[in-house]
Amino acid sequence: MIWSIILLPFLAFLAAGIISIFSNKLENSNSLNFLAWLITTIATGLSAVFSLWFLMNMIKMEETTIVYELHDWFISGNLIVNLDFVFDKLVIIMVFVVAFISFLVHFYSYFYIAKEDNLARFQAYLSLFTFSMIMLVTSSNLIQMFIGWELISFCSYLLIVFWYKAEAPKKASAKAFLVNRFADIGYLLGTFAIFALIGSVNFADINLAVANVAWVHFNIFGIDISYIDFIAISFLLAAFAKSSQIILHIWLPDAMEAPTPVSALLHAATMVTAGVFLVIKLAPIYELSGLARNIILVFAGITALYGALVACMQKDIKRIIAYSTMSQLGYMFLAIGVGAFSAAFFHLFTHAFFKALLFLGAGSVIHGMNGEQNINKMGNLWRKMPLTYICMVVGFLALIGIPGFAGFYSKEAILNYIYKDEILSNYVKFAYYSAIIAVFFTSFYSLRLIINVFHLKENYNKEHIHVHESPLGILVVLVTLAILSVLTGTFLYDSFVGETSQFLWSDLYFTIKTLPKDTLEHHIEYLTLGLVVFAFLLTYVIYIREKGLSNKMKKTFPSVYNLVLNKFYFDEIYEYCIVNPSLKISRMFGKFDDNLYDKYGINVLASFMYRISRTFSSLQTGFINFYAVVMVLGVFLILTYCFFILGIK
Repeated sequence: MIWSIILLPFLAFLAAGIISIFSNKLENSNSLNFLAWLITTIATGLSAVFSLWFLMNMIKMEETTIVYELHDWFISGNLIVNLDFVFDKLVIIMVFVVAFISFLVHFYSYFYIAKEDNLARFQAYLSLFTFSMIMLVTSSNLIQMFIGWELISFCSYLLIVFWYKAEAPKKASAKAFLVNRFADIGYLLGTFAIFALIGSVNFADINLAVANVAWVHFNIFGIDISYIDFIAISFLLAAFAKSSQIILHIWLPDAMEAPTPVSALLHAATMVTAGVFLVIKLAPIYELSGLARNIILVFAGITALYGALVACMQKDIKRIIAYSTMSQLGYMFLAIGVGAFSAAFFHLFTHAFFKALLFLGAGSVIHGMNGEQNINKMGNLWRKMPLTYICMVVGFLALIGIPGFAGFYSKEAILNYIYKDEILSNYVKFAYYSAIIAVFFTSFYSLRLIINVFHLKENYNKEHIHVHESPLGILVVLVTLAILSVLTGTFLYDSFVGETSQFLWSDLYFTIKTLPKDTLEHHIEYLTLGLVVFAFLLTYVIYIREKGLSNKMKKTFPSVYNLVLNKFYFDEIYEYCIVNPSLKISRMFGKFDDNLYDKYGINVLASFMYRISRTFSSLQTGFINFYAVVMVLGVFLILTYCFFILGIK
C-alpha cells in the first residue's frame, strides 16, 4: 500500500505524458485528454485514500515511525546516503493533505479547462507536482529531500508557463525559478554544515545528535559563529524563499499567471508549504537557536502584516488571495518562532482546505465571467452564482477566523501561544501586535472582495459576458472544501494542539506544547472579533454607504495609497538595484566576449589553426611514391640531426 501512495502519482504522470505526446498528433484529441484526466484523477484519489487508511492504521496500532528501505544510494567517505521512505504521523498527515488537495484539483481541472488542447500535458504536470511533494515529505535524509525540493520548483516552472505563448507567464515562471535558487543556496549550505557538524544527513541522526553539539562553534574572518545558528539561518533562507516570506516573496503574486487550479495546488498543499514543513522537520535545531527564532519572529511578523495590507489594494481576484497566502504563511512561521510547531502545522492543515476553496472559488468566478479577473469589473454575482457565493463566503470566514470555522481554531492557537510565550521579549511582542493588526486587514480585504464581486452593482458588459453558475463538477469540489473548512478545526483541535495532542506528536523530536480549549485567552478572541467587526463596518462605509470616500482617501493620502498599491515598490527596487545592473554587467561582458576575446583571441587562434591545417592537408596527395620520398627524406633528416647536431656515433 505504501508504494501505491508514492508511485501512483508518478505512474499517472508517465501515462498522461505518453497520452499528451499522441494527442499532439491528432486534430481532435478530446477523448485522449479525457483519458489522461481520468487516469491522473483516479491515481491521485487512490493515493489520498491509501494515505488516510495508512494513518488510521498507524493510530490504531500505536505505531511511531515506519521506515521503508529502498536502496543504498551512494557512499562517499563518511557520507552514507540511502533511498528510504520514512512515515511518522506528521509525514502521513502531510501526504494525505497533498494527495487529497491534488485529487480535488485534478478533478476540478477538467471542468475548468476542458477545452484546452493540452489538457493531457497539464494533468501530467499536476501529477508530477504531486509526486514531487510526496517525495519531499517522505524523504529520510536531506539529500533525498533535495530531489523533491528541486522537482517542485521545476514543476512550478512548467505549470506557471503552461500558457507559454503569452509573455506574462514566461516572465513569471522565470522569476519564480530564479528566486527559488536562493532557496537552493540556503538548503545546500545548511546540509553541508550539518554533515560537517554531526557526520550525517539523516533526519533521525540529526534530531538525536544536535542537542549534544549545540556548544560547537567555528571561526570565520575572526568572527565566532555557532554551528547551530548557522545551520538554522541557512535553512531559514531556503524556507523563506520557498514559502514566500518578505524580501524573497516577489515571485508569488506573479505565479498567478498559471491556470487557477495550479494556484490552488501551489498555495494550499505543495510549493509554498514546503518551507514550513522543512523547518518543522528540523524543529530540534530551531529549539536550540534563539537567534534564528528571533529572525523568524521579525520576518514572519512583517510578512503577515505586509501580505494582508497589500491584499487590500489589489484588483486581481487571484492576486488578493495570493497575498493572503503570504500573510497566512507568516502566521505559521510566527508559531514556529515561539516553538509552537504543532500549532504551525495545524494552521498549515486547516489553511490547505480553505485556501484551496478560495482559489478554486475564484476560478469558478473567473469561469462564470468568461475570464475576467478584475473585481472592479464584476458585481452582483450572488444572484447568478449562488452556490459559488456561499462557498466563497465560507472560505473567507475561515480565513478571517470567525468562531466555528477551521481558521479560527488554528489562528487563535497561534495567537495564544505567542501571547503566553515564556520569554516575552520585544521580538515576541512585535510578532504578537503584527499578528493582531493583520487580523484587521485580513477582514478588510476579505469583505472588500465579497462586496465588489457579489454585491455591488454590475460593472461588466452584459452583451459580451453572460454570467453563469459553474458546472456541477466544480461545485462538488467547492462544497467538499467548504464542509472541510468548517469541520476540520472543530473536530481536530484537540488532536493537533489540545489535550490529546501528546499522542499524535509522541514520535517527533520537538517539545509538545498543549493548549486545551478551556485555557484559551478570551480577551484575545474578543480583541480579534472586535477588529473583524470594525473592519466590516469600515468596508461597508467605504464601498456601500459612502462610495466616494475611497476616492477622497486616495487624494488625501496619495503617498500612502501609491505605496501600498505598488506593493511598497519591491519589484521596482529589485529592478533598479539588481536586475538592471546585472543586465548592464552581462552586456558589458558580452561586448568583451564578441569584440575582444572572440575577435583577437579565439578567432585568431582558430584562423591560425585553420591555415596550418590547410598547409598540412596539401601534403595529403594520395600518391604512394610521394609518401615514400617524404618518409626517406624524414629518416635522412633525423639521422643527420643525430650524427651532426647531437653527436651520436
